[in-house]
Amino acid sequence: MTVLCVDGEGSSLHALKSTVTQCPDTTNAVFFTDGNDALTWAKEHAFDVVLVEICLHQENGIELALKLRQINPDTAVVFCAQDSCHAVDVVNLHIDSGYLLKPITVETLQREIDHIKAVNLSRKYLITVCCYGGFEVFDKMGGPLRFKRKRSKELLALLIDRKGISMTAKEICAVMFSDDGVKDQKNMNYFYKLYYELIRVLTEAGAEPVIKKNGNCYYADMSLIHVSHINRNMKPYLEEYSWT
Repeated sequence: MTVLCVDGEGSSLHALKSTVTQCPDTTNAVFFTDGNDALTWAKEHAFDVVLVEICLHQENGIELALKLRQINPDTAVVFCAQDSCHAVDVVNLHIDSGYLLKPITVETLQREIDHIKAVNLSRKYLITVCCYGGFEVFDKMGGPLRFKRKRSKELLALLIDRKGISMTAKEICAVMFSDDGVKDQKNMNYFYKLYYELIRVLTEAGAEPVIKKNGNCYYADMSLIHVSHINRNMKPYLEEYSWT
């Protein structure tokens, strides 16, 4: 990620530069002692994180941070200060921001970056699924999705297993109901019940776009799904389903 740093003290900025460049997630970093220079740069470049000293010489670091957020609303802000006296002012901004006391270490900065990554992840993905061991589905807040029909949950697992490749209703029936497959119209009717139940659960979780329908083809939008690898080395993949 690209980190934009602003600190009016040359020696402090030099120390910050050493810390920022040591963080493994930093791919690019730029440093300014003047807020106007930082704003000029920001209008022409993309950036992910702003590290700004609250008490700049001729301007307010909080106001500068808000101007940078107007340029890039998705950027994360981490304020730097010698003490905690401005912490309440930062909280009153009602934005997701960090607050680090100087001297800033690689460890404390990395914790802030880890938090930023987690927040970005939650914004991007609508659901999180665990596929190793029992199949579990969670909403953006980490709450489990509740299914009245276990096979609706299985339908979601199947589409995720296909990693975005579309399947027709008949193909889904052939996999999920392999005993008599596509010849049985009852299976097709049952599939549609499962599908509408799945859409209802996803809609209640604010995640309806996860499953896409194109004509009679269905697929999972994997860009909206976080597939957790927890227990990957300990548990089988989707162990409760015979079609894996």
